[in-house]
Amino acid sequence: HEAEIWEFEPNGNAILYNKDSAEKLTWTLKGRGHILKLNHKNSSEYYQLYHVSEDKLVVHFHTELQAKGIVKMTFQKKI
Repeated sequence: HEAEIWEFEPNGNAILYNKDSAEKLTWTLKGRGHILKLNHKNSSEYYQLYHVSEDKLVVHFHTELQAKGIVKMTFQKKI
């Protein structure tokens, strides 16, 4: 993903910060709470929550590219 910082708010809003801009969207948990759904204006993305702790978030994303696979993204809490 191209966003450098993901900020989640408890009310279901999120902001993805890039170097020059910020994108506002909404988020929800699906399934049994293990699927993160990010809702953009005209599309949605789904991430499988692999690890969640107070200071770390690890998600898996299934790619639809020519070389199919799973992308692992790790986020550290910004202090």
